Amino acid sequence: MKTFVFLLLALNFTSSSYADVCQRTPQVRIELEKITKKNCKDIGPKALSKIDKLNLQRKHISELKADDFSGLSSLKVLFLSGNDLAALPDSLFSGLSSLRVLFLDGNPLKTLPETLFSGLSSLKQLYLFENDLAALPDSLFSGLSSLRVLFLDGNPLKTLPEALFSGLSSLKELHLDGNQLTALPETLFEGLSSLKELRLKGNQLNVVEKQRISEQFPFARM
Repeated sequence: MKTFVFLLLALNFTSSSYADVCQRTPQVRIELEKITKKNCKDIGPKALSKIDKLNLQRKHISELKADDFSGLSSLKVLFLSGNDLAALPDSLFSGLSSLRVLFLDGNPLKTLPETLFSGLSSLKQLYLFENDLAALPDSLFSGLSSLRVLFLDGNPLKTLPEALFSGLSSLKELHLDGNQLTALPETLFEGLSSLKELRLKGNQLNVVEKQRISEQFPFARM
């Protein structure tokens, strides 16, 4: 009797996993079917856990579900460039602890949840350029200790939180070109001990501000 109950529970779990894939955003489901060469109802946790790259760029995606990427524990590269995303669920990338490269450029993103990147401890490259971001949450990049490259250029950013880059000790490249920045907090870049490239061209920084930054980072391009 116990064995029968166990098998029944296992079958229910498997069925719910299959249904989960079928219920994901259509463009996501189609790409998962393409990668695994299976119908969505036949894609189980094992198949999902083997996927290491997912290309969803220019798929006309206007909205994503919170569990669209659940089960993708081995995912290393995720392309979401050139879509119609104006907002993202705060837990969208939850569980993607292996993710190393994330492309979110070329969307009409206006804001980002403060916990959006929580848990992405392996992330090395993050591309957020050419969106409509006018402001960023204080702790948006908190915990991204492995991050080496960050692109935030081509947004309408006018100011940045003082602790935005706190803890990014591995960051080597920071691109802030083509925003609307007029002044920056004096401690904004503190702790960026690995920084080798800082781009600030195309902003509205005054001469005094530029001089201060140049003294701190002689390699800065303004």
